[in-house]
Amino acid sequence: MAQPRGVIVLVLLAASAGAQIFSSHNGWSFADTLQTATDVLVGDVVNGTGIDDGSQVTVKATLRVVRVLSGATLAGAQLPLQWQYRPTLIESPAATSKVPPVRGLWFLRKNAEGKLEPLQASGMLPSLGGFYLPASDTPNYYAHNAPLQYKIACEIAPLLEDLATRNAADLGPHTPQPPVRGVLPPWMQTRMRYQSLTMALQALDSIRRRLPKLTGDSRCSRI
Repeated sequence: MAQPRGVIVLVLLAASAGAQIFSSHNGWSFADTLQTATDVLVGDVVNGTGIDDGSQVTVKATLRVVRVLSGATLAGAQLPLQWQYRPTLIESPAATSKVPPVRGLWFLRKNAEGKLEPLQASGMLPSLGGFYLPASDTPNYYAHNAPLQYKIACEIAPLLEDLATRNAADLGPHTPQPPVRGVLPPWMQTRMRYQSLTMALQALDSIRRRLPKLTGDSRCSRI
């Protein structure tokens, strides 16, 4: 009985996550995040904790800034962040209480108190509620004064290429598998990372089309 239920949960998770990207029924879209963000940066989670009350997870984490795409934050700064999200059906408190030391592309905004708080970045990535996009060590080159949308595309492009090259088998057909103790199989994790980045790039596409001089011969526009 456990196996079929786990498979159904995976299907529901993928379906609802995909809908979040393209639908505004839940009040969120990537375009909203992009318009609202005051600071966009690449940063490493250096420590953090999560408190799961069964219906909501509260995360407190310290983010070390690696690269700044927009905003007044300086590289090297350490930012204390806090956010909440609703855990998925497959996530247990044992899993959500752990904050992984990920490198991500973060979209932040200043609240009424002048403090930075993260915005949702993906509806497809279950890690940390989807409040970041995966980021690489070395993005494609972009000028400091390039449009923000172009910078984001250059951050996403090499990671997509790397996932497609190094994890091609994970992106192929697979028999659905249930999570084990709240952990998705590796191929599913790869696929969700890939889809979260692809969907973000698709959301940027209409804006990037208006930048022919910057994107015409760049690898950032060839994914």
